[in-house]
Amino acid sequence: MDEVVDHFNRWLRTASTGCLFASRLVAAGRIAYERHDKPPDVDVLDASLDDYGRRGLTAIVLLPLLSSEEELVAALARLGEGTRWRTLDRGRRADGSVLVGLEWTTASGDVSDAMGFAPLPWMPVPRRAPYFAIALWPGGRRNAERGTPPTPRARGREVSFLDAEHGFAHGEYVATWEKTAARVGGLMKAPPDDAALYRRVAFVLRAPPG
Repeated sequence: MDEVVDHFNRWLRTASTGCLFASRLVAAGRIAYERHDKPPDVDVLDASLDDYGRRGLTAIVLLPLLSSEEELVAALARLGEGTRWRTLDRGRRADGSVLVGLEWTTASGDVSDAMGFAPLPWMPVPRRAPYFAIALWPGGRRNAERGTPPTPRARGREVSFLDAEHGFAHGEYVATWEKTAARVGGLMKAPPDDAALYRRVAFVLRAPPG
């Protein structure tokens, strides 16, 4: 396995993000990684994501050579040259930082909320990763628990990690959800933060992209 992929895979497997669902996906081999040392060709990336969606795999695009917010913004702009990617202004944090959403349209026309990771001190603690990365669910609704408490109901033609296939029985799923919420909440205590603020946010930037 590529050393960058292996590092990020181990980081997820140990629940450094607080998410036990991510750990489960790693253990089950349900994550497809793509390492790109420069911003990827959008059409080629889209085709790869479509393939992962058909195979029921969560996708993580690793950008290990990015080293600054400015380079991240340039990479997002490159994705925006395609027809299936869109960045959105999700508002401001109390410190003035910009909340940036990132969406990708699946092969079936659903809009998938992407999650961002970055080694930036103003990212929320669970998203401070060893590398810049974009993670998303490129498939359809494969979570039988979707809409059953504690999982929120589906939103129209939108998908997210909540729709990923996981393989848990109901009781195990609920327990994993509750443990994940507690772990993420614990990571948000220093500095004090609110996990709900980032549910549809990929990146936190000091300046708006573009």
